Amino acid sequence: MVVLLGRERVLELRNARGRLIGRAPAGLGPTHVACLDRGAPTTWCWVIDSRGGALLVFAVRAGIEPTRRLYLAGGPANISVDHARRRLLVTLGAGHEVVELPAHGRPHVLRRRSPTPGRAQP
Repeated sequence: MVVLLGRERVLELRNARGRLIGRAPAGLGPTHVACLDRGAPTTWCWVIDSRGGALLVFAVRAGIEPTRRLYLAGGPANISVDHARRRLLVTLGAGHEVVELPAHGRPHVLRRRSPTPGRAQP
């Protein structure tokens, strides 16, 4: 189980009984977390660092470790995982856009979508 503690700005990994296994720093102002477990040796978790303007990537194995920071212009505000397509959908607060990224350890922007139909950008 992964738990985001916003005030403490950490991401914790706990076992089924709630016992702490590991913890890692989670940016300047973490607000949301999403994870994808595909049965592989590594589970990936992504944290929205709203204050830091970035998407943080964490590898979860026997412990938890930060592996990457991806700056997202427009300020990330929310995140969801499309499990079927293995994609991350991140809402950008300032531009009222949604960016689509691959759900793995090296995410990058694949597509930007504005809320107005027909205005998607590659």
